[in-house]
Amino acid sequence: MPWPASCISIYGYSAFSMLADNCISLCDMKIMELRTRVLLRRTSVILLLFLFLIISIGCVKKEAIKIGTDEEILRERVMAYWDHRVKQEFDKSYEFEDPIYRKSHSVVTYIKKFGIDPVRLKEVKVAGLKVEDHDASVDLSMKIEIRAPGARKPLKVETDRNDRWGRIEGVWYHVIGEQSALSGDKK
Repeated sequence: MPWPASCISIYGYSAFSMLADNCISLCDMKIMELRTRVLLRRTSVILLLFLFLIISIGCVKKEAIKIGTDEEILRERVMAYWDHRVKQEFDKSYEFEDPIYRKSHSVVTYIKKFGIDPVRLKEVKVAGLKVEDHDASVDLSMKIEIRAPGARKPLKVETDRNDRWGRIEGVWYHVIGEQSALSGDKK
């Protein structure tokens, strides 16, 4: 016959009650472990959602900056290009030129072409824009100075000009001459 549980005691506790206490402690440890896992998962999910939210807001802001009519976007690009030309920042205006032109003309050639020109731009304003798909015609009003050899003062002239611009993969480029990347893939 087995010993009754009340007869087995260690340090005043019965073996049965020690076993029960150990089981309860083990269960408490498992419950704490599960709570910790759940808490870590929740924290991870919250952090991932927060990170996603931050990235989404950044993308929305970037897209919000880009949003505008074709005419507004083109007008900004045209004015940036001509501002660089007026300031004689030809290395910067070169980046606005059609990619085909840039393939066949180095930035050094481009700077030589416009840098030694006796015609100096003083002011450029957009007078009108006409956008058709990926092509645009831009009417400009210009104030220029022509420095003739031997003349004491430069000749100041106001003139109009029509520029051709093309959109390639969503970016507007200034077109010099007839050959351009506009005949290629347009998006």
